[in-house]
Amino acid sequence: GGLYALLLNQSPVRIISNLLIFESRAKASRLCALNSWNPKQLPVLTLFLGLRFRQLEEIRQSLRVLRPDQEMEACQMIMDFIKAGYSCASLSLPFSPSPTAPLAAVASSASAASSPSS
Repeated sequence: GGLYALLLNQSPVRIISNLLIFESRAKASRLCALNSWNPKQLPVLTLFLGLRFRQLEEIRQSLRVLRPDQEMEACQMIMDFIKAGYSCASLSLPFSPSPTAPLAAVASSASAASSPSS
């Protein structure tokens, strides 16, 4: 168990990002499954968050779990990050849940309600 909350005022990308930052990939993957979102995007999103917050271990782990079809996207993201002066300002979030899928549930601790700073 954990604390269950419905967070209607947060975007799905923010909720998934918060789960990846403050909780675990397993919880983010579970939320994706509950809402019929594609969990295969999580390694690239985790790479983005690792770059954004300069978490080398997260970057390393993300690179280890990439699928072969995600490797070029990840390389391009890293090159764009370096080219932009080590900034994520020009990068787009690599997670796009289905816009037609309603938000079913959010399972996490209270820390997931916090939003990462831009």
